[in-house]
Amino acid sequence: MSSLGRHEVPARTINRREFIAAIYGMGLGGPSGAVSSSDFLVRGVSCGDESKRKSNSYILQGDHPTNAVKAAVGMLAQLDRINKWSVKQSPPLPEVGIRCGIHTGTCLVGNMGFASRIKYGVVGENANIPGRLEEMNKNYGTNNLMSAETYKRLDHTQFAIRPIDYVHLRQRDPPESEPVYEVLGVGVHRKLRMPVLQAVAKRHAEAMELYIEQRFSEALPLFDEVNSKMQELTGCEADQPSVMLQARHIDCMEIRVIDVPTPTEYPSWP
Repeated sequence: MSSLGRHEVPARTINRREFIAAIYGMGLGGPSGAVSSSDFLVRGVSCGDESKRKSNSYILQGDHPTNAVKAAVGMLAQLDRINKWSVKQSPPLPEVGIRCGIHTGTCLVGNMGFASRIKYGVVGENANIPGRLEEMNKNYGTNNLMSAETYKRLDHTQFAIRPIDYVHLRQRDPPESEPVYEVLGVGVHRKLRMPVLQAVAKRHAEAMELYIEQRFSEALPLFDEVNSKMQELTGCEADQPSVMLQARHIDCMEIRVIDVPTPTEYPSWP
């Protein structure tokens, strides 16, 4: 099963009912319309201000990881169109942003509870990971993140995907880190050609490999190149993932140049 966590972030307080009515009135159908169009929507579960979508829960889909990613890309692209429409209204409506987390794994899915109180839900460690990925977007300035479990099941020729970081998504003893990935080609750079984005993603992946091998001085200029390329392509002030990793590299390089005494140089205690 693939699960997609979506979190809506209004820029300021507005009349939610009027705003949603306006969106549906213009024929966009909101973000959920993008989900349905990719044959991903099977059942929606409301969790406060967070919306979760499960694919392959009771309707078997052979390519549900790809459908989940396409759903996220579709929602973000549709949202860009909504925001462009919103600023043209009188008075202008505020911009709305969402963050997406995508993960694939085995869960317990179905109707749970007893006769007087029953709901359709998802239980298991894998059910919580999309929410963690969604929250992690705040740290990296991204609007979508996926787990390695989803990434390895995709046809990478269909997307431009780059590794963002290694994180702890599960409770393990000892802790184990795993990579998380971002899909390029959504939001402000969704209209760029796929080969261009894939070249940037490949360069970022090369820099990440050097980072993992602790070859910081070699990785630093590659991340700087990625940042410059993303600025050129998208017009953004800075590519936050590559800038963050550049800062981390500088910190690591400074730590490594500090003289650490060898064991024979340690002071002896009486």
